[in-house]
Amino acid sequence: MKSKRNSGFRDALPALAVIAAGAFLFVLHGMSAAAQSQDEQAVRDALLKSASSFEKSDLAEATKVWANDESLTVFESGHANYGWADYRDNHLGPEMREMENTKYAFSDIKIHLAGKTA
Repeated sequence: MKSKRNSGFRDALPALAVIAAGAFLFVLHGMSAAAQSQDEQAVRDALLKSASSFEKSDLAEATKVWANDESLTVFESGHANYGWADYRDNHLGPEMREMENTKYAFSDIKIHLAGKTA
């Protein structure tokens, strides 16, 4: 003869498993949303630091934000700069030396993340 207490618990196991799985997925979703929020904030911070570096004509600050190797490619005004050294020496540096009392800011920033791309 089976105990009603044991069979009731056994009958409830599938429902408990579904509840536990749902709670786990909810926690994972929350963690994923938090990670995405942190990534979006990192992108926003990089954009603002880049704007600040232009505004102050501060090449050292720009160096902290931009990729400093050959992976960087910048297309601007119908011309491409390949690699950090090319961009820094032939575009960014000369441009910054010509700027005075420049206001450079972003507004209405909307960040979209797709893998490692923003």
